[in-house]
Amino acid sequence: MRDDEKKVLLQQQIEQEIDFDKLTEFCEHLTDAVQEIFRSCGLYFRIFSRVKSTDSIANKLIRRQYGTEQNPKKLQDLIGIRVVLYYYDDLSICRDIMESTFQMLDHWSRTNATANEFKATKINGVFRFPSEYFKVYKKDMWTIDTTFEIQFRTVFFEGWHEIEHDMRYKSLLSDNEFWRGSEELSRILNCILANLELSDWSLVQLFEQLSYNHYKNANWELMLKSKFRIHMDDNSELDPAILELFDRDKEIAKQFFKCKRKDLIRELLKLDAPQPSYNLIVKLLNDSKIHNEEVAAICDKLPIIRDEKMRSRSHFARLDSAVLFHLETYLLHKEVRSL
Repeated sequence: MRDDEKKVLLQQQIEQEIDFDKLTEFCEHLTDAVQEIFRSCGLYFRIFSRVKSTDSIANKLIRRQYGTEQNPKKLQDLIGIRVVLYYYDDLSICRDIMESTFQMLDHWSRTNATANEFKATKINGVFRFPSEYFKVYKKDMWTIDTTFEIQFRTVFFEGWHEIEHDMRYKSLLSDNEFWRGSEELSRILNCILANLELSDWSLVQLFEQLSYNHYKNANWELMLKSKFRIHMDDNSELDPAILELFDRDKEIAKQFFKCKRKDLIRELLKLDAPQPSYNLIVKLLNDSKIHNEEVAAICDKLPIIRDEKMRSRSHFARLDSAVLFHLETYLLHKEVRSL
């Protein structure tokens, strides 16, 4: 049997064994849930998702020989979610959030490079379907696992990954053959990768230095904005009483400057539908890290912070329930959410 005939038969088998309508619906649920989690803590990101087509599944099954003696592993990226982050330091933050939200398999697959080489930065993780979504399979298919993949990359590397995927990953030639006779161009490519990596690192360092400059100049709102780099309402303002306190005692302001961005994001994730603002940043960091009584007294009087609709949770809850109406509650760390 010719290879093209084998592929046609495999595509027919895939169509018979997978309900792509239900799979697409599940993909949309997952994408919306992940998007709402990251929005709630003010991260800058773009999100994309896809369900593998029958053609792509068949090609990968044939190429990798999944479910065989040579490769007993199953295909794990039937659903793929890609999150493009604006800041390099968000890679580790988002990785921790996903580990606390979904049931993960194995470990994160990430780019490893020596001091003398450069590679496109990415982090991939594989997670299990909630058991109520096993119904996307019409019957057991041994070569495809009940998992989905989440990829994180930075905005600087997003374009590069698309080029690499088509020009190298899907190429039938080895890397040495691909660049044979054009080694100097391969070297230039490494220079491009090095510049992308430097841009990722430099952007974060730039805002760290900018935050320090604003701290030295007593520009407290700008200090908080450049230090924590989260989405806030354009009309957000730091309460005059907090401004006056920071002006009077710069050591108190210094404690907020020294707080870690990941600690603020973790506190935001504990809230139900927070609306990040300068005042909320100060309250959350003071309650969790600084514990200054003057700051606490000011925050207690601010109505936006005492909004009863903004409930607090003490911890993250991993998605481990098989009950359908619990699905997005666990995903979003909320008590209620309409499906």
